[in-house]
Amino acid sequence: MTATTDHECFTQPNSENISLWKYMDFTKFMALITYQKLYACRSDLFDDPYEGTYPRKIVKFVQELKEDDTEDNAKVARAIYDFNKKLRKATYISCWHANDFESAAMWDLYSKNDASVAIETTYADLKNILPSEAMLGLVNYIDYDKEVFPMGNLFYAFTHKRKSFEHEREVRFLIQKLPIDKNNKVDFDSIVTPNVIPVDIEINKFVKKIHLSPRSPEWMLSLLQDVVKKYSINVEVRRSNLYISPIY
Repeated sequence: MTATTDHECFTQPNSENISLWKYMDFTKFMALITYQKLYACRSDLFDDPYEGTYPRKIVKFVQELKEDDTEDNAKVARAIYDFNKKLRKATYISCWHANDFESAAMWDLYSKNDASVAIETTYADLKNILPSEAMLGLVNYIDYDKEVFPMGNLFYAFTHKRKSFEHEREVRFLIQKLPIDKNNKVDFDSIVTPNVIPVDIEINKFVKKIHLSPRSPEWMLSLLQDVVKKYSINVEVRRSNLYISPIY
């Protein structure tokens, strides 16, 4: 199985050999290697309140539609907009940073303490370990005050972010888990969706390197190497030299 990458809403990179990074604290790293699972978070629980929402012009357009407007376009736009609000609670996302080099900003943003880890892979390898229900692609950054994207497909709201987040250079995979009741109907009102969902993976099939935080104490490198060895993970483990003293 591989992730779906041929959907119109998911922009693909020029090369699938680009490096992807995921920064995390040591606890999340231990969960990853212990359970061999990636966890995707529900989109409405992200720190960014705009996650999975529409730009200002679209919101204004829908809000100005009259309740008694019977035009097909108006009815469709209102239905899509209303459904999107609920869909955010059934859309799960895992975020990755695309970069040929490690990022000081990402260490600061996504590693909560000095005992943090970043795993490095490639776009192709991530794609190949994901199930086909996972949609994979680049995030597109736009000005939410001035620009728009099409309303014709609900995925567009989840493949765009504000330009304020452009530094993240994000690649994401997305899985939607609609709450289906016993009558095989979508029921957002009665069924509670989980905060995260697990995705089964095999570490050795996609992780290329494991990086320890540049601010971590020296002894942690030995600990990390021992842990990785214990779990039979056959990849290079290194401590970041991002803040190593320069030589003059």
